[in-house]
Amino acid sequence: MLGKCAIPLRTGCFIRCNSASPSRTSVSVLAALINTPEEAPIAKPKPKASPTPKIPPKKPITAEFLNQIYRNKLVPRVSSVQRGNTNAFFNQGSIDLEWSVTSVRDIPSEVVKNMEREMYAKQEKQRELVEVKDPNAIERELDAKYNANKHDLTVTATSAIPTKFKTGIELRFLSKLPEILLLGSTNAGKSTLFNNLFSPLERTRSLAEFAYTSSRLNYTKTLNCFNVGNLIRVVDTPGYGVKAALSQGRAVMGYLQEREECKRVYLVISAPDGFKKTDMMVINMLQDLCLPFELVLTKVDKLIAANHNNIEKVTAQLDRMFEEVEFSTWGIQPDVFFVNSLVNKHVEKRGGVQALRCGIMSACGLDGMALKPFKYKRREGV
Repeated sequence: MLGKCAIPLRTGCFIRCNSASPSRTSVSVLAALINTPEEAPIAKPKPKASPTPKIPPKKPITAEFLNQIYRNKLVPRVSSVQRGNTNAFFNQGSIDLEWSVTSVRDIPSEVVKNMEREMYAKQEKQRELVEVKDPNAIERELDAKYNANKHDLTVTATSAIPTKFKTGIELRFLSKLPEILLLGSTNAGKSTLFNNLFSPLERTRSLAEFAYTSSRLNYTKTLNCFNVGNLIRVVDTPGYGVKAALSQGRAVMGYLQEREECKRVYLVISAPDGFKKTDMMVINMLQDLCLPFELVLTKVDKLIAANHNNIEKVTAQLDRMFEEVEFSTWGIQPDVFFVNSLVNKHVEKRGGVQALRCGIMSACGLDGMALKPFKYKRREGV
């Protein structure tokens, strides 16, 4: 009779054998099966938790950022070399107050022009009188002067160049340098903008004071012309609007109508206040005179602070401001520059001045590639 045996396994089960005495082969197979280590159960991978999205820190709005949004796409970008040379020119070039007048006819070069016109008119009148009496008298007079002075031409050419005309006006005031005009309403920030243009970018808390500034309305009362590096002239003007004198308006109007050296007008607008009626009147006048002009929106730091550094609110306010004046329908489309000359907790640096500097040099026909301004130790508060 065959015996039965049961062999326990690790899993708690039994293998039953019908043979009375199992063979060595079967026993060895079962022993190997028993001694085989149990495989660890395959752990299912835990689902990866979705990473918490990192919210980028809120970047402060700057004047440079607004310049990129509203820049004229037709204007080519300025290279880094041009930008560096232009900044060096405005930071290091000499600044000299050449004249301060209340009428365009008091500008030194205009005084000489008027004298020349009077002299030519007098000569023409004399010519007409002489031609009536003797048509050949003028030719004989010119021949006599030539024969008398032809041997003195070498002496005249090698003689020292006089520093003054008979009018007493220095020759350096008569050089025909390109001029730009800062124009705007009272307290729009024209003089502060001037100081911002010529202050090193590292200065944040205070500006170099070349043009006197004040919070009092209509502080600047004359046309003030500054020679910069003996390459350009910048003219600061009295403000128009509240508390502006009629004589000041006539002086600015006369400059715009008669000054041939003026290459560009920069109309200064306070960004928080927007366009005023007087601003639109000036814009219409500039368009009627076919004078090229640009817009400079100052006090951007106040605009950003009022909107709590919210870019959507800032751009929405600016868009409304341009829509109210129908900017897109203007016959002359000016460039728009955003500038802040002061800082606050929302705007930590002065901004926008580099783009404005490059725009001024371009308007004056200087590309910024090879600027060599006349230098000397600057005097603030001239």
